[in-house]
Amino acid sequence: MSIYVNNVLIYNGLEKQLNYILYFIIHLKYLITIRGFMLNIKHNLCAIDRIIRGVISVALIIYVVLFFNQIGDMLLQISILVFALMNLISFVTGWCPVYNIANINTCKKG
Repeated sequence: MSIYVNNVLIYNGLEKQLNYILYFIIHLKYLITIRGFMLNIKHNLCAIDRIIRGVISVALIIYVVLFFNQIGDMLLQISILVFALMNLISFVTGWCPVYNIANINTCKKG
């Protein structure tokens, strides 16, 4: 797939990168569970928090992949990707390390 803006090719081969991102998202929880990481985690994110984090992380990853030339600074690109991946991991696991440090739990008490 090629993307053109004002008859100028800005990206070619988008399917391959998006397939890698979708594969990573789908298999992230399986990979974390295999490593034993989820055995001692108590969820501290409610469903709405998880959905918001998932949408933000996918949007940021797609933004960096599509518009990396407009962002320019490599450090900024890496920072955005790290932030997006941390939110993606929180989305998949339901656990946020910052919430854990601050002793915040948005899950319903039951």
